[in-house]
Amino acid sequence: MPPNLSLNKKAGFTLMELMLVVIIVGAIASLSFPIMSSQLRKVYADEAISTLGSIHSQLRLNKTQTGYYSKYTDASGALVQINAGPVSDKIPPFNDQNLTRSYFVAQDYTVKSISQNAFVIEAKGSKAKVSGITITINQDGTVAGSGY
Repeated sequence: MPPNLSLNKKAGFTLMELMLVVIIVGAIASLSFPIMSSQLRKVYADEAISTLGSIHSQLRLNKTQTGYYSKYTDASGALVQINAGPVSDKIPPFNDQNLTRSYFVAQDYTVKSISQNAFVIEAKGSKAKVSGITITINQDGTVAGSGY
């Protein structure tokens, strides 16, 4: 009878097999990190795009009600002029509180130009995570941007 060799062999992985698995997992992680971080910047930008869309809708409502993108009717019924500058408190109902979200804050939103028939609103990230992200929307709803 031949000796039973299976009694002498131990079950488990060799050191080389474990090292190979660690190297493969590390390579996959290092390749996926840049992809995931660029996707995160797109998520951050989506927050601003959503807010810009709300501002765009409000300005279109102004145009429907007054004939101007650059004017709105206040509570007393008077026409109020909207000038270039920070969006906060210029375009009702937007203010510091409802323009500040997780990544973009109220000061990031600016009326770049506005007239009877045209406007450009910009969101420019000031917090560390959104620094370098700039997004604009115009009266046609065209969104353009960089940094994401």
